[in-house]
Amino acid sequence: MENIFVNLQPLKTLIMGKEEFNIFQINKVFPDAAAVFATSQSPLGNILEDCVFVLDTNVLSVPFSISSESLAAINAIFKKLKKDKQLILPGQVVRKFANNRPAG
Repeated sequence: MENIFVNLQPLKTLIMGKEEFNIFQINKVFPDAAAVFATSQSPLGNILEDCVFVLDTNVLSVPFSISSESLAAINAIFKKLKKDKQLILPGQVVRKFANNRPAG
């Protein structure tokens, strides 16, 4: 499988001990322009241990509208992700959730 992340090298070339801008260096970094927009997906099982989950405010609101069994399952998943350092809650998401959460 092809990695879509490219090690971007500086667009300057060292020529005889001094840096000189080379407008065509980008062609060496990205020889196939169409490949820049190409995507490939790995099966979920292959990436699950390495990915990070960044939650949106809507995800945090779901527990208010589901059954207690589903809530327990979500809680277990959140705890595992937190333990494995795979869970990110951006500060703005937390603030928005606190401001809009249902009373109760």
